[in-house]
Amino acid sequence: MSVAHQAGIKVVRTYVDGRAYWIGIDNPGHRRKVFRTVDRELCGSEHMVAGITIFPQGEASSLHDHPESEEINVVLSGHGEAVGSDGSRWPFGPHDMIFIPKGLPHQHVNTGQEPLVLLWCYTPPGENPAS
Repeated sequence: MSVAHQAGIKVVRTYVDGRAYWIGIDNPGHRRKVFRTVDRELCGSEHMVAGITIFPQGEASSLHDHPESEEINVVLSGHGEAVGSDGSRWPFGPHDMIFIPKGLPHQHVNTGQEPLVLLWCYTPPGENPAS
């Protein structure tokens, strides 16, 4: 592992050191690749988890929530919409930030012509949706 550190500072190489896995791979329309890069196991984080999710064109997350965690997303590239459980839609693009209160059902949808890349962080630590 190439996690570099000095005096507690750690650099995690997202696509090398991150824990990579697919969510929704058998569920067309809900496929995305996750790179979990910050958590207790990977770098000793006590109060948050974070990573990057890549949504191919036309894909989305399932409608899900994080019962005990607030979430923040930073849109690194691509365009999409955050969708609420009532169908409300909030469009976003590169460098926008999205805040989601704990327990609030939400969905991320790639509406653009390129992959949507989101940096996400949950605090306190939570789990990614299963589907």
